[in-house]
Amino acid sequence: VLGLALALPVSQLPALALADLASAQRQIEAQQLDAAEATLLDHLARQPNDSEARFLLARVRAWRGLPEQALPLYESLLQSEPDNADYLLGQGQALLWAGRPQAALDSLERAAQIAPDYAAVQQVIQQARAALTSPVTANTLAAIAPAQRRHELEVSARQDWLDSGFDNWRSQRLDYA
Repeated sequence: VLGLALALPVSQLPALALADLASAQRQIEAQQLDAAEATLLDHLARQPNDSEARFLLARVRAWRGLPEQALPLYESLLQSEPDNADYLLGQGQALLWAGRPQAALDSLERAAQIAPDYAAVQQVIQQARAALTSPVTANTLAAIAPAQRRHELEVSARQDWLDSGFDNWRSQRLDYA
């Protein structure tokens, strides 16, 4: 009977872990980054090897404007999975926001080699290159770290009038990032 009583809580651990991560994700979506960090730290106290929770914690710390606290988490994640493009992207963003664009570019270019079609990697590579060519301070780079997730929507339309009896060209475009 005692063995059954001990087995029941252990069998519920995966459900609790999923509930913790889902709760943290809802807090992030509601821009409650402090609460999300607390939820993730509590979860990691019970399950320190949960790489998904450590990755989410690193992202939350970077989004809160604390990229230097996110970098050790990315380092440990990359030790176990050195070819994870998401980890490399996160590390690159944190390095950029910490005012280290050259180091960011190194991580981001490695991510681009692993996942060449990863649009977010290409976007942050452009930001890192721009940071290298413009004289900015670390404070300015930290200021571009998003306080919240950004959504961008771009709509464009184009018409070309052709001559010599050719039909005009029309195109429309919708981009979301």
